[in-house]
Amino acid sequence: MLVKRVIPIFLVIVAAVSLDALASPTLDQSHLGSDDLMETIYNNRQLAQTFTVGIAGTLDSVVLDLIYDQEAPTYDITVELRTTTGGLPDWPANSLASVQFNTSVLTTTFALYSVDFSSSSVPVSVGDQLAIVLISQDDSDHAASWHIAYNNPYSGGQFYDDLGTGTTWDTKDYDAYFQTYVEPSVIPAPAALHLVVIGFSYFVLQRRKFV
Repeated sequence: MLVKRVIPIFLVIVAAVSLDALASPTLDQSHLGSDDLMETIYNNRQLAQTFTVGIAGTLDSVVLDLIYDQEAPTYDITVELRTTTGGLPDWPANSLASVQFNTSVLTTTFALYSVDFSSSSVPVSVGDQLAIVLISQDDSDHAASWHIAYNNPYSGGQFYDDLGTGTTWDTKDYDAYFQTYVEPSVIPAPAALHLVVIGFSYFVLQRRKFV
């Protein structure tokens, strides 16, 4: 009798866990490597890497491969998520989200740093092309850099820079190292739905039998 009552409850719990797992941040785009190449973020310069969304939902965070490559005073860097037009990053008026950090968190070796955009609740759809833009808030030659690879190895986007004018993007023949995480739209998996239906139906039958 106890076993018969536990089974449907177990099935419902499993289904609930399955549905909840679908909503967890999931790795979408990823371009990482080990080349010793970099582009420096300084003197009000803007660097941008575009990418193509592969998972529908809400963009949770981006991961950047960065380095602070010389002894220098620290400064602030702004990371923006922007829309694109014709493949090019749009200008600040079309910024979807913005996070600022200080270079004091960086090290003198390449390392991955997560930038949290979850509070901005940016919706994304499969095929959207967005841009990660890094902007120096310092007008000197202090040197934090973004890890890159030549010959455009990432097929879903392109690397650009703007030398402080805020008006013109220069197309580069390389891509930055980055990752994007998306909290997927909660669409119940067929298997999970089947578990819910089976569990609930079995529970109803048992109640009718033993009440």
